Amino acid sequence: MNQDKVAIVTGGGSGLGQAVALKLAESDASITIVDISEKAGQETVSLSFRKKSRGD
Repeated sequence: MNQDKVAIVTGGGSGLGQAVALKLAESDASITIVDISEKAGQETVSLSFRKKSRGD
């Protein structure tokens, strides 16, 4: 478990940034997603919670 791991992902709303954010979320790291589009960033947050709840 990476409970002591903290990451800030810039450009986390799409593309490579989103992929990195989702991978970090799977590892239980605490992440902050930053994107120029607030809506895109929020979508990444939603996706990460859905993946965790399904156990993907």
